[in-house]
Amino acid sequence: MIMLLGNITLKGKLLERLKAYVEEGGILVANVAQIEEDTEAHELFGVELTATRMGSTFSSCRRCESKRLRELLYSYRRVVPKEAEVLAVNESRVTGYGDPLVTMKRVGAGEAILTTPSYLQTHDRTKLLEIGLDLISHLMERFALAEVEGPPIEYIVNR
Repeated sequence: MIMLLGNITLKGKLLERLKAYVEEGGILVANVAQIEEDTEAHELFGVELTATRMGSTFSSCRRCESKRLRELLYSYRRVVPKEAEVLAVNESRVTGYGDPLVTMKRVGAGEAILTTPSYLQTHDRTKLLEIGLDLISHLMERFALAEVEGPPIEYIVNR
């Protein structure tokens, strides 16, 4: 699994290499800010970007039976899923409900996952969003060699 972090633009040779990685069974997680100008990247993730930017203070994970997460203010760019499945959405009485925050498209044997909140951080960039932590948790569950039940703890598995 590869999760792109920071000010990386997904285009050109990097896009080609990561697309091949996904087709061969890899999981790629990227943020909408990393694919803004590249149509090929939009196709990889199965979405159409809009010019609309929104904000919210709640999110909801569809994998967790629509568990509602309280967030600090965050901003996101609206996308329209074309071939992607929506994994998480915003919840806001002001801006409406159901805008995709996390999408996933199966590509070959792998998955291309796109997040729409700006770098999965709060508006002031001081904290990761709960929906971001939730996504990382779901991804880690798939590869974890151990599972912890009860209050949160830290653990390391080395092999």
